[in-house]
Amino acid sequence: MSAAVREEVLRRWPALVTDWDAFSSSSAAAEGDNALERMLVHACTGGAERALAVLEAEYFSRIADFVRRIDPSPSFAADVTQAVRARLLIPDADGTIRLASYNGSVPLLGWLRVIAIRTALNLRRGVRRSVPLDQAVGERAGNDPDLAQFRARHRDAFNDALARALGALSEEDTTLLRLHYLDGLSLEAMATMHGVHRATIARRIATARRQVSVATRNALATKLDLRASEVDSVVRLLKSDFDVSVERLLMRDTSARTR
Repeated sequence: MSAAVREEVLRRWPALVTDWDAFSSSSAAAEGDNALERMLVHACTGGAERALAVLEAEYFSRIADFVRRIDPSPSFAADVTQAVRARLLIPDADGTIRLASYNGSVPLLGWLRVIAIRTALNLRRGVRRSVPLDQAVGERAGNDPDLAQFRARHRDAFNDALARALGALSEEDTTLLRLHYLDGLSLEAMATMHGVHRATIARRIATARRQVSVATRNALATKLDLRASEVDSVVRLLKSDFDVSVERLLMRDTSARTR
């Protein structure tokens, strides 16, 4: 294995052969997965300029591709790249370099992609402008007097039921809805991020939305003591107002987490 990896180093990064020799002889785990990239990380965290140049040219240069669907502007890609570079290479208060946490269990480029996307979402969320609930609902309800009347009469009950339904979701499903509603991430990007097929993400989002919708409907029917014949009307009204209300509650939850 070591000889084969050394040959790969010679082929791909000939300037790093001495780094491989040092890594191979000093690391008991040198025979594990993605040894070539673990060697690169080891050399980078040791401050080897030739290794850092490879990291920059072959890995950090790809960050713009990873975040293009979140924001295609070159300035945004540059900001994300700089943030990732600082996050991974600048030691924290304890002197720990985050890049050193890479253990080779996945390809380095895939590991970096997840970090870049998360960083991009955090940067985008930081500048996102929130719309007041009354304004958002007013825009949606402007052409629907039934919805406006229902919301005015049962605003608190609706918000409470929807918040409880969202709170009952798993953290994973909540994250998917947040990426979908707040961050506008495409199904393809979320599929790449989670290592699954696009259809899988679509099904999971649809299932989470249906779970929240049904739970909210049932809670309202009980809370407001609605007759069975009135439940369908509630569902129709909720369908008109569902997305904006979910977005608002997720935004509020995200803001609370970041304080």
